Amino acid sequence: MEIEEHVSQVLPPDELAKVDPSVWEGANVLTNSEASLLLTNYIQAKREKDPAFEPNSVMARTHEYATKFSTVVNEENTRQIRTILLQDYHMQLHEVGIIANLMPETAEEARTLVPSLKDPVRYPDDVVLEQALAEIARFRER
Repeated sequence: MEIEEHVSQVLPPDELAKVDPSVWEGANVLTNSEASLLLTNYIQAKREKDPAFEPNSVMARTHEYATKFSTVVNEENTRQIRTILLQDYHMQLHEVGIIANLMPETAEEARTLVPSLKDPVRYPDDVVLEQALAEIARFRER
């Protein structure tokens, strides 16, 4: 499912009609951990060039939020989670974002949070979904 299709399931039609479709071109889903790492690296790079650099209030608050709610702080572990969910378990981008951010512990919890995981073709029973959750849980940093 493309991001635009997913958003069409979330936003009411009258609100969706107000959104410029070009917004979705090249869009990707980032987890809180990925956003935190990207913003940390960006701020550090800016400060290397200009030690007086201070991010604006929106960037600072976004960085603070993303860092606070990150489930993984190690860049390699963050990459591993994305790879496992996308390649090994064929999850869609929005599913990866939600699962990686919330790190549900059971298949039932995952399906409640992400209704598209109820797809009986991809996940006919809890076994495969439980395997995916167990595999990424080892990367979680509490």
